[in-house]
Amino acid sequence: MLQSMHISTSALKSVQYALDTTGNNLANIDTVGYKGKDATFSDLLTDTLNKQPDKDKAERTTPKGFTYGNGVRISASKTDYSQGAAKVTEVPTDLMLEGPGAFLVSRSTNGGQGEELRFIRNGNFKLTPSGSSQAGQELMNLTTATGDLLVDERGIAIEVPPGDLKILPDGTVNVNGQATTYKIPVYKMTDPSQFTQMGDNEYLVRVPIDELRLVNQDGEPTLTSIRQGALEMSNVSMDKEMSNLIIAQRAYQLNARALSIGDQMMSITNMLRNR
Repeated sequence: MLQSMHISTSALKSVQYALDTTGNNLANIDTVGYKGKDATFSDLLTDTLNKQPDKDKAERTTPKGFTYGNGVRISASKTDYSQGAAKVTEVPTDLMLEGPGAFLVSRSTNGGQGEELRFIRNGNFKLTPSGSSQAGQELMNLTTATGDLLVDERGIAIEVPPGDLKILPDGTVNVNGQATTYKIPVYKMTDPSQFTQMGDNEYLVRVPIDELRLVNQDGEPTLTSIRQGALEMSNVSMDKEMSNLIIAQRAYQLNARALSIGDQMMSITNMLRNR
């Protein structure tokens, strides 16, 4: 009975994590650039009993050894990096990545004394004053909703003068038909150890910028392009998440019931022993 209660308890913890993952996916179904997650399970330690008597071997229909487990656990929470659907906005500062990769933004830390580099797929940028000017014109930065600055390959914040902003598919920045000195890079996200998922749908980069690899470099075929005037929506599927939610709820109810029955059986056993 204790063994069954331990198994049910471990299953309840794992299923609760799966429910939380599904709930988080559903809550972000309309979040720009959000990538869904899947919880995967694995068995805990298993064991085999080989002490069964041989006298009933002729009538036995099962193997001599009996294998039993000790429950399940969450083995991993995998992120689905597949492409999300496009939402056309016609806003010049809305940028969508068509293909793998991510934008790189810089966030000030320690009161402006330091900075953190972060990957994002959310291309919902805004133009904000940079505090500098060129030829008598105030320059503007491309920033996220949280104030993070979009940077180029050198890690320098992109600055553009006011005017007709045009972003080419390769990331070249043009204003009023004239090319600027800036180009929006797209970085690879192939090594999960290089970044940590943070809030605001961003990934903290833990390596220097010169160690990051760009998409479409080293003679590789063109895999990713930047689409201006559109946003990549979440890749979460409502049908899939609702199915996962129903399955997880049924599993939770089953294990909760098994735990309750095990508790009742132990109570009955204690009552019999006390008589």
